[in-house]
Amino acid sequence: FDALEGLYETAAYPEKRIALLREWHASRREAGASDSELVEHLAKIANVQHTSLGQVDEARATYTELLDLDPDYVPAIRGLREIYAAEARWADVVELLEREFELVPVSDAQRRADLRMELSSIARVHMEDHTRGLEYLADILNEDPAHDGALDQVESLLLTPSVARDGWGEQ
Repeated sequence: FDALEGLYETAAYPEKRIALLREWHASRREAGASDSELVEHLAKIANVQHTSLGQVDEARATYTELLDLDPDYVPAIRGLREIYAAEARWADVVELLEREFELVPVSDAQRRADLRMELSSIARVHMEDHTRGLEYLADILNEDPAHDGALDQVESLLLTPSVARDGWGEQ
């Protein structure tokens, strides 16, 4: 199986690779394979669907199936988030970013700040919710008062008259 899958990957036969992986998945599921084993192969399927074939609907379904098996599987969260962003489904993107944020250890301050910066940007730019955007930036500054990116964004926002007037209150 692994050799054939590798051959399909190397020879750029994504459809054959997916068919093989699906066949393997079905047989392993029937044989009682662990969720982690199933997740590994579903992730390959979703990646090929999404990146090689551009099969967005199929990839979305596979990412959802992955998250049903392992709700904390970050590559599936990220893949689904990428699809939702391309479809401008910003509330769903925010939900997935917040879900990923909850999985990041407190010790990984940089990753946590990066996710909050992305959340802030989406809130401000795509959802036109400056209050929420500023709240994400404030969360960053609560953990790291000297965070340059967050400081720059807050300063820029507060120099915008409408945001300075309404930014911390109701929109």
